[in-house]
Amino acid sequence: IGLSSTRNAGLDAAAYGIIITLDADCIPLPGFIEAHLTHYRSDNSIAVIGLRKFIDYEVCRDFTGQNNISRLAGSEETVSCSNFGRKSDRRLPELKNFSNHPMPFNCFHTCNASFLKKTAKSIGGFATIFNGKWGYEDIEFGYRLWKTGVKFIFEPGALVIHQENRMHSFNDRIKG
Repeated sequence: IGLSSTRNAGLDAAAYGIIITLDADCIPLPGFIEAHLTHYRSDNSIAVIGLRKFIDYEVCRDFTGQNNISRLAGSEETVSCSNFGRKSDRRLPELKNFSNHPMPFNCFHTCNASFLKKTAKSIGGFATIFNGKWGYEDIEFGYRLWKTGVKFIFEPGALVIHQENRMHSFNDRIKG
């Protein structure tokens, strides 16, 4: 099954009105959910974008249990193929002045994002044309949210650790 179809099945199964998305290789840090939900108290036509920190998978394996997870935030970042060979989140320059970003949907990565279920359903969910292909289904989905008037908010307190494995190179991803 493709990623878009899987996400759409999650939308259908969700019991609540606010959807928070993660990728399978991401670990949310304490306060993650609260950081997302804070913004929904005043405005419902929003989507929230959080940060990711790329940590080597081997380092992440050593941290088990809730008390240790928060210590991951202090771990050294590593180069990531899904971050185009960079250590720090490649969106950081764009996120520094995010309120003035002309195309905020370009920073909408569902490895750490939230939005309203009703808005997602109203735009038809994730486009299944992306099934079987890596990437960009989230940016395209964000574009359609933006076209409906959704305001994008950057929330640096919504931080996930992205477990970076060395099984696939950037070129492997492009080929896939």
